[in-house]
Amino acid sequence: MARFVVGISAAAIVVLASVGPASAWGAIAVDDVAGMDPEDVGYSLVTGHATKSDAEKDALESCRAIGNDDCRIAASFQKCGAYAASTTKYGGGRAANLR
Repeated sequence: MARFVVGISAAAIVVLASVGPASAWGAIAVDDVAGMDPEDVGYSLVTGHATKSDAEKDALESCRAIGNDDCRIAASFQKCGAYAASTTKYGGGRAANLR
């Protein structure tokens, strides 16, 4: 299992992940709302889990472990997932490939 946990402070963020095996699950958890001070935004990205629920649970736990209080799942995915945000808008998604 690969795990990437990052706390950020930037005006805009973009998270893009790709999981190797088609059966592996990944998830992106974020602590972010529109208008949030960029220094308070945090997220966690995990990949390589056997199930969607395992990936989501690990992403939420990892997000909270680095000091974020209001983490939620922005995207769960089997092949690739993304999350992007600015001070006014945010969103996430998933796809079968990077195209």
